Amino acid sequence: MPVLTADQLNSIASNLLAIGEAIDDYLDSPPVKLQPAQITSLGALRDKIFADVATISGAALSVSLDDAAGAVTGLNKITANIDTDIEHLTDVQKVINAAGAAVNLAVAIIGVETDPGAIPGAVSGLINAIKAFSK
Repeated sequence: MPVLTADQLNSIASNLLAIGEAIDDYLDSPPVKLQPAQITSLGALRDKIFADVATISGAALSVSLDDAAGAVTGLNKITANIDTDIEHLTDVQKVINAAGAAVNLAVAIIGVETDPGAIPGAVSGLINAIKAFSK
């Protein structure tokens, strides 16, 4: 059986409501040229239609809430995926930092004749970058 959307259910409820109101208007307009049993039957039909409108409107609300719950679940999954992506980006940043520290050490070693004091700082930077992997 096909599943109706909240909009479709609301449309059905709206159409039924219009029918019920038309019956109500007919019964309230004088003079009604029906037998008493017909008037009673039409009144019962009107009441049944109004009850069905309430039931269908409730179903539409339920479908809307289910859709909203599904959307929230989807957003939660997207958020979890983004959190995972951020963790991966953080790991990539750590690798880049370590590679940069290694390059700095290599530059310090190559330039030892011009700045011998740069090597301890470069070694320290590399150690700190490596320690960041464990965090």
